[in-house]
Amino acid sequence: MNEYEMSFYERQARQDEENRRLNDLKFNYMVEMGGLEPEQEELERKQAQVDMLRDKGMEGQEGRMAGNVFVAPSITQYGAQLANAYMARKGNEETERGRADIAAKNAAAVAKFGNQEDKMPNDIYDFLRRKKRFPEGGMV
Repeated sequence: MNEYEMSFYERQARQDEENRRLNDLKFNYMVEMGGLEPEQEELERKQAQVDMLRDKGMEGQEGRMAGNVFVAPSITQYGAQLANAYMARKGNEETERGRADIAAKNAAAVAKFGNQEDKMPNDIYDFLRRKKRFPEGGMV
């Protein structure tokens, strides 16, 4: 084996090691993203409850007939409607905070992975430049 083949195998080994490191980072990223799914499902469930409360808060109150007598809605029914609307607004604010937290966790996971991926060794680029200078056939 000559000097160029030896340096080629050394560079190839370093590149394989870097690829293994990046694959480990990708795996860790996927694990972190998978860990967020239960939180997202919980937020979706809460959002469904908030939507139901909001719909109840938007409904108008109706009187009822008791036999031949019309009974107007009670003041407590209007209060319940206002309470539903208020709870829907508070629940919506809570789910927005939860979504912001999940987005921050996603961004942190992506940033942690993205910062590592940019750190490619300069040896690969040196290898590519040398390969252009010394092709396999030995002809320039």
